[in-house]
Amino acid sequence: MITPLFSVIIPVYNSEKYLNKCIKSVVDQKHNKTEIILVEDFSSDNSLKVCNSFKKNPFVSIVRHKKNLGVSISRNDGILAAKGKYILFLDSDDWLYPECLKGIEKLVTKKPKVDVIIGRYNSDGFPYNNKILFKNNNSSTFTANNFFRHINHIEWRPMVIWHYIVKRSLLINKKIYFIDVKNGEDEEFGIRLLFSMKLLSLYSKNYYWYKSRKQGALRYSRNIKSTESYLKILIEYYKLICKTTLTIHKQKLIDECIKFAYGEFSARIFIHNKIELKQLTIKFNKYLGNSKILLNKIKNKNIHSLFKNKNIFQNKNLIKKIF
Repeated sequence: MITPLFSVIIPVYNSEKYLNKCIKSVVDQKHNKTEIILVEDFSSDNSLKVCNSFKKNPFVSIVRHKKNLGVSISRNDGILAAKGKYILFLDSDDWLYPECLKGIEKLVTKKPKVDVIIGRYNSDGFPYNNKILFKNNNSSTFTANNFFRHINHIEWRPMVIWHYIVKRSLLINKKIYFIDVKNGEDEEFGIRLLFSMKLLSLYSKNYYWYKSRKQGALRYSRNIKSTESYLKILIEYYKLICKTTLTIHKQKLIDECIKFAYGEFSARIFIHNKIELKQLTIKFNKYLGNSKILLNKIKNKNIHSLFKNKNIFQNKNLIKKIF
């Protein structure tokens, strides 16, 4: 096999119902410069059997976990296994539009210095597409600062990772990997990715079909792991702020992401009992340990109080007073 242009990373966990269609959407591109990396995360259904049905395809490789490690670790293992110049993330119940890889190859051939491409997606649930990125836009290629100005103007946040096509060298050189959390890993990864790039292009033709998840999906969960996830993401945002010089447009974008993550965290802490809040406080102090976060970088008074006192109980009482 020649060195691939694209590496399509598909994390697989209990998705036998849609998995065959997902993988075939890449195979049927008939793009001989594309490798498919299936990261099978110890499924309890027939997902592994579906993966194995493609193992004779020379463009398909299977990475199998011996226990369930989650989507973040699965994607990271896919990045490490990838050989392509560009990395694509495809969820196992979604699919790619026909011939989209040929179109993206034309784009990267024409614009080889572009670090990140965002493709157009459609969905059967809200949000139904990302056409706002492409609407009334005179440019298809942006410098980093111009892109941040553009998305701040339209009030768009990088909430998902699967509509990105990314240079593998950018991820490796900047050590951009997913943090191990149960919720919100896409947006946190997306911020570090976009803050590291120099040039971004938009691929205006249909690229990705996203199947909307039911309310039982991870993003809607209300267990202690999801609360801990948003707490950890808040710490990661402030670590980034403290070690990076941000333009006004970058600062505005990350402020919106912080606002969202803190809102998700605050909405969840009321469901936890005292024992769980104590566990969260212990985890919070552990994560803060060597984070080197400067309190004067935290402009939100409630978050400043949380980070200064390192006490989830106090934050819960503070939120009660506000509402």
